[in-house]
Amino acid sequence: MRLSWGEGILGLMAFILLLFWWPDDSHIDALTRTIQGNDHFVHTIAQPTQQMAAMLADKPVALTEWTVYWRGALTAQEEEEWRIRLTQHGFTLDETITTDHRHGNPVLTEHWTKAENGFLHHLQLISNPHETGQPAKYIYVWSGSTDLDHLWLEELEVIVGIYFTHLKNFPESFSCLEAVADDRLKDGLLDQRVLEQWLTHDFQADVIHKLVEDQFISLNGYVATWDHVLYSANQQKINVQLSARYNALEDTTRITLGYPLILTAH
Repeated sequence: MRLSWGEGILGLMAFILLLFWWPDDSHIDALTRTIQGNDHFVHTIAQPTQQMAAMLADKPVALTEWTVYWRGALTAQEEEEWRIRLTQHGFTLDETITTDHRHGNPVLTEHWTKAENGFLHHLQLISNPHETGQPAKYIYVWSGSTDLDHLWLEELEVIVGIYFTHLKNFPESFSCLEAVADDRLKDGLLDQRVLEQWLTHDFQADVIHKLVEDQFISLNGYVATWDHVLYSANQQKINVQLSARYNALEDTTRITLGYPLILTAH
């Protein structure tokens, strides 16, 4: 199905943020100083994500998939330690070499994957093979369709403990939930007013930005009790995004909910 203009712009923004928006050292240092150990790091991800899941469970929708993303940079030593740990914990490697057309430099891209206990793990590790000692960038993606219960929380704690606790720089994290509703967008029970209430009533969020089209709605908001914060173009705080897209072929509406931003096509 062809994307609308608004969807295309939002998808492009998410793609750019995912691949190219790597925080600088000053941002990472500030983040590191604010995180108070492993438990706080887990709580920062778990609390909003589980609250979003609980909210969707109370709505006329069916949760289809959740995803947690981490992205950051590794020192040369951490990069080698990660390869050892990935192998020890059951990941398999598919290694490819591509070319950075912007600078003409070779880029080594490693894809590590693991499927276990209903969870799918995927790690993309990006480095320059000719520049030893330079930081390697990574995106770790953890996804599944299970309930976000104590088993999900235990797995989250394991991932953080194995891969992120001892890093020099803490990663950024994002989470995303996808659900399907049988209701039509606007013509049925789901319209802009209802979706806004999901944010304002269930999360006590302030709605910061709206994009409303015939078959697509996107809302950005700010929840004061959630730790992660991004800033809009006019420097307003945002940390939750809700989108709804109607699929006329299937007569369903897809709901996507992200913290602090949706990083998937929606």
